[in-house]
Amino acid sequence: MDDNRYFCITLVQKVMDVIELRTDLHSMIDKITDRNVLNAAKTLLAGKSGSMSEDWWGTISEDERAEIEQGLAEAERGEVSSHEEVMSKYKNGYKNPLSRLAEQGYANIVKYLKEEWTNKEVEKFIRETNHFFKLLMGNPYMLEPSKSQKNLYRGPINRLTVLTYRYKPRKKEIF
Repeated sequence: MDDNRYFCITLVQKVMDVIELRTDLHSMIDKITDRNVLNAAKTLLAGKSGSMSEDWWGTISEDERAEIEQGLAEAERGEVSSHEEVMSKYKNGYKNPLSRLAEQGYANIVKYLKEEWTNKEVEKFIRETNHFFKLLMGNPYMLEPSKSQKNLYRGPINRLTVLTYRYKPRKKEIF
């Protein structure tokens, strides 16, 4: 009888620990104002909960796959510009190699934004992008991994931009 009582107390304690942990997580999430951190948390939690059963690699178009593969091949050949070089054209950035295709893509995004948005909005986009890259360098696994492509990750930088990158854990490189 004492064993059953101990089991019930232990079970109730574990349930309460889970409830307390969930409450703490809810409280922490409620205090987050950075959209990038929220998107990263959403991606992380969605991947861990099993709700994302389909590999994102299979959901993108052939053109997107070809562009990603082209950019990764350029990076493998060393045909990269540092994120700092790219950002120096706009503002101070974070050191992170980008393939030439990625650099061109980023330049095209900023060019488009300058034509369509106010300077204040463009500056905010560039700041958010720099902030995101700093977060990414501290946690290269924060976006959703591909299930079929080794060390390939994808996820939102902000509500308008999705980043695809490869992480080489031994060299600690993101490109």
